[in-house]
Amino acid sequence: MLIIPISLYALAVTKTNNNKNTGLRTLALILAILTIFVFGSRDLIYGVEEQETTSDMINIIFNGYFRWSIHGSHYDLAPLDAILKVMLSYITADTIFSPILASVMYTCYGLATFLLIYVSVKSVAGSFSYALAITLLAMLSYPYSPLLGLSTPPAPHAHLLAVAALAFVMRSLLGYRAFTLSDYFVMIPLLLSSLLIHPSSLGLVLYLALIVLWLAYRKNLAKHRYVLSVLVLSLIIYFAKVMYTAFATGFANYIQLLWDYVVNAFREREIATIATRNPGYSGLPRVCLTGFATLLGYLAGLALPISIKKLKRRQLSVVEQIFILSLVFYGAFALTSLLTGLGGISQSRALLNGAQPYMELALVLYLATLVPKQSKLYILITLLISVLATLISPNALPQNYAIPMGEKTTTINDHIIAYSFTGLIDRCFFMQLYNTCGDTGRIIAFQERGDIGYGLGSTMATVYYFIAPRAVSAKSYWDSCIMAIYASPKDIDGYTINRVFDAWIYGFYVYVRV
Repeated sequence: MLIIPISLYALAVTKTNNNKNTGLRTLALILAILTIFVFGSRDLIYGVEEQETTSDMINIIFNGYFRWSIHGSHYDLAPLDAILKVMLSYITADTIFSPILASVMYTCYGLATFLLIYVSVKSVAGSFSYALAITLLAMLSYPYSPLLGLSTPPAPHAHLLAVAALAFVMRSLLGYRAFTLSDYFVMIPLLLSSLLIHPSSLGLVLYLALIVLWLAYRKNLAKHRYVLSVLVLSLIIYFAKVMYTAFATGFANYIQLLWDYVVNAFREREIATIATRNPGYSGLPRVCLTGFATLLGYLAGLALPISIKKLKRRQLSVVEQIFILSLVFYGAFALTSLLTGLGGISQSRALLNGAQPYMELALVLYLATLVPKQSKLYILITLLISVLATLISPNALPQNYAIPMGEKTTTINDHIIAYSFTGLIDRCFFMQLYNTCGDTGRIIAFQERGDIGYGLGSTMATVYYFIAPRAVSAKSYWDSCIMAIYASPKDIDGYTINRVFDAWIYGFYVYVRV
């Protein structure tokens, strides 16, 4: 993986004749596609694709239509990634758990967005090799870059679709082409899909609102009315989703939680500590975490000459203004992310997800248009360092949870065992456990062998056998009684413990109230 960015850097600084080096151009594009495939095909390593949105796929398979999201209420309107996966499974006569189908689907998400941005940048940069290099390097520059998270839906897919839609706006905003009716027809499906797939696409609405305010300040909004139209359309889609799912209440509670962190840390003067979202990250070698900081320093370095230019009261170009505007937007999210780590577990991923793709797009446009030719070599060296730091972070590793959390992602072995055991549980017995909220008994699985922890993945098996077929009234696997059934009781004296199943590294026990 570390060879890929170095090869891209070498390609970017190589002087090539675009008309005669067709072989080199083809090789470079193959290299880019291979890079995207690596991050989109992690499920091939596990042998199965089973993630949180799998519950919604199971829901559709069992009922023949989508009722509500078993994963979470904020996906209730239409989890389009799950719906698309089910459609593809029917078309290909494959299962929804197929790692091959997932890898193809997720790679296409990344490849389509990459090619769209690359085509937009290529005409601006004037160099095939330079455009390809800066596009892919920028999209791999941070551990929370959507391209790195292709195999962990749905948030990265929502952000990729959002930035793909935004690329049409940026091309017209920079004056490279007029915004036409055909652009609307392409953008509307992208916007609709992005805003419905994941609620963090609210970042797109906020970013568009910031651009509209900037255009109004420059008195150019009348010239670029299409930006306002796109913003209004995005607002309508998003708030229709909010009204349907009642996500507004949950979001308000989340904002209140963030505010409480700030109040406790500053006004109440309580001792505050910085915590990572994944506590296991703090036990990693510090070099593995440098990727979370290098891009921020790189962006600050690029902003320095622009700031000096502004202090000298020289006119900033449109691209420079968009870059600074995006940097302020990104910085606000980064600061908020930092504040969430005061006194609790950081929600940095959830927050930066809302700003990262738009900063990457602004970075690509800035590097493509305003960096002097003699400075490209040095500019790309520092960007390359940021990418290398990102690729040694836990987020870029195929088994990204194994190192920081001491546990591997669900594998095909876990999938087979979980479904085999759960399928043996009597439906009436499980209904009794659910109706008593686990008081009459519990079902517990322990890993009894092996040095490395594995994720059994029995949650989706419960969805498959009991929730989706409506054996119990639970609407989600987050239902408190569902969770109680699989939780060890605090006091085991009132239970008879029966070992009922053994497979691979697991032992399965049924606790029955005496």
